[in-house]
Amino acid sequence: MKYGMRTPSVKKSFKASTAGRIKREAKKSIIPGYGKNGIGFAKDPKKSIYNSVYHKATVGVPDSIKSYSKSPFKRNHDYSNSPYQSASGGIFKRIIEIFLCAFGAFGIMCGLIIAVTSVASGVFVVIVGSGLLAYGIYLIKQNKRKILEPNISQPDHKTLVAKKEIDGKEIAYFYDHMDVAGVKFRDFKIDYNMMGDEIKFVPEPENEYDEKAIKIMWNDTFIGYVHKNFLQGMILDWIKRGDPIQAAINDVDLENQKITFMIALYRKSANKKVKAAIQPVITSLIGMTKKDDYDCIRQDNIDCCEEGDELGLFYDSELERYIVSDGMNEIGEMNSKISEKLYDLEDDYNLSATLEKVTENESGNCEVKIKICFDPN
Repeated sequence: MKYGMRTPSVKKSFKASTAGRIKREAKKSIIPGYGKNGIGFAKDPKKSIYNSVYHKATVGVPDSIKSYSKSPFKRNHDYSNSPYQSASGGIFKRIIEIFLCAFGAFGIMCGLIIAVTSVASGVFVVIVGSGLLAYGIYLIKQNKRKILEPNISQPDHKTLVAKKEIDGKEIAYFYDHMDVAGVKFRDFKIDYNMMGDEIKFVPEPENEYDEKAIKIMWNDTFIGYVHKNFLQGMILDWIKRGDPIQAAINDVDLENQKITFMIALYRKSANKKVKAAIQPVITSLIGMTKKDDYDCIRQDNIDCCEEGDELGLFYDSELERYIVSDGMNEIGEMNSKISEKLYDLEDDYNLSATLEKVTENESGNCEVKIKICFDPN
């Protein structure tokens, strides 16, 4: 999982707002429910949660200066003074707004230059640029209005400090805004005062529907379950080993009866001895003809990638393989053999991946090679 700054790419942003947007609109008109909130989670909760976590754990260039000080769980950050609450979402929308304004202003300038040789073409480009700029400014004002609107129904809530260590064990994983499953079916009153309160996890092996079910307890009150996804397996492993877990409620939605939580998983620190340097590994991706949670074929997402782009890695505990993404969409996965080796090294090294080479085979399918680098923790 990548943390911190996303690698900016003008080409990706332009494709997403032009050709990518046209494709999405076409799919919305053909595929029932495409692009609707909750569809991705319904089709594949694991992938949906991974995408959500990725967007919470990383920030774009435009908002990094403003939000970095508010985001407590960054790499190399001192956790001892970090509150659990972090800056909320909307980063992607702000990036789109900025790009609309930038492209609009650029279009106006280009139109004025073109008008010198061709008045009609220049006026057309100026009109298009003005429209983009006006729409971008409109979106920014709307977003600012929402931020400035006072919310008198939400009182100041408690903050929970994430300890740097618990019993000599450091934070290994942190996940933000994870949904509590089944809140609507529980018999208790949801209240904003719950935010910031600690929660506990209790395995329920006798559950008739899922023997790996985990109950979430708030002040001895059963408020719901951990969703059946990768986090469920991780929490069970942590409980089995007896390693510390710290979690708290970070958001309450009274209207939709939803609760989200943050969780920090601790484990024994890696050996402090100097670790041997490991040379980068270049490997080919597999499973590129599979579909992602948006029902798109993985190799189609390669169109928005360039050689040298930084990629995201996520270990799927059920497949026992690493899933590779461009930061937003899946592009493939690594085979089981190399995934096993990387997983064994993850405790001692930070793994990072970049796109090495993209070629097309005789059948017209993409062949992708990625480079994996190892930085000692």
